[in-house]
Amino acid sequence: MGYNMHMANSEFFIVKENIPNVVKAIKDLLSKGREFGWVDSKNIKSTNDVSKIFMEWCYEVEFDAEMNINRIWFIGEKLGDEIEMFKVIAPWVKAGSFIEMVGEDGSRWRWMFDGKTVKEKNAKVVWD
Repeated sequence: MGYNMHMANSEFFIVKENIPNVVKAIKDLLSKGREFGWVDSKNIKSTNDVSKIFMEWCYEVEFDAEMNINRIWFIGEKLGDEIEMFKVIAPWVKAGSFIEMVGEDGSRWRWMFDGKTVKEKNAKVVWD
């Protein structure tokens, strides 16, 4: 079971100097002993490769020529606990970044980053 979703849009950026902070924050989250949906924490604990770490959360990242993360996309099928991961990496995600999702029931939301935190905002669709 679970709630199916897909990504509709995103703008996402992490400067390369902050990637080690992102890796550490995610590893620290997992060190508390909590398990997260769809995540194999052993795979994360055994690597410092940020691409592999995001892949465990069902997200792929892309790098620009300077090795900043400049793109993210969802490669899974179901909603997991990614909001918990987004919360701990939020201080290193560029303000204005977002990930827009569409759920199986048509609901839309964005995880929006302000340079310090992430907030989930639900869309209001209005038909004229």
